[in-house]
Parts: sequence; C-alpha cells; structure tokens
Amino acid sequence: MSDPEKPKPSLLPTDALYAVMRVLEAGNQKDGRQPHDWEDLGAPGIELMRDAAMRHLLEDQAGRPRDPETGELHLAHAAASALLALALAQQRGVD
Repeated sequence: MSDPEKPKPSLLPTDALYAVMRVLEAGNQKDGRQPHDWEDLGAPGIELMRDAAMRHLLEDQAGRPRDPETGELHLAHAAASALLALALAQQRGVD
C-alpha cells in the first residue's frame, strides 16, 4: 500500500533519468569536474544553466536531435541543465 504523503519516484521516466545521468557523467569526464562542482557556481550558474538548456533546445528544434560530442539527445542535455538550474535556485532559496 502506498503512502499518499510520500513522493512517488515511480512517476519519473526511468530511461530519461538515465539519459540525464549519462549527460552529467560525460560533462564531468570532458571537463575534468567532480560530481557536485555545479554547487559552487552560485547565482551566475542559474543563468549559465538556463543558457545551456536553451542552446540544446534550439538544436533539437532545428532538427538536430543528438549532441555530436556525447551522442545523447539534446533534450537530455537540456533536462540536465534545467535540473542544475533548479537545484541552484533552490540552493539560493528561490521558490
């Protein structure tokens, strides 16, 4: 029996989440970053991540669905950037 007060991870699209994780791992390897380095970006990181998400959305909209560097969908890159922007906004207390 499920508890209606608890979040339901089963609502999340598993394959999409794995794609986002692959994108984040590729970014860490490419740039020699450590996991959670994005936390140090602070307020400027929100705009940086928004811009990255928009670039990937525009590439997808232009009919280029895959990022040439990673082979992952531009939508996965956009989702990863949007998640990091959200996390940075939450870190700053933006609701």
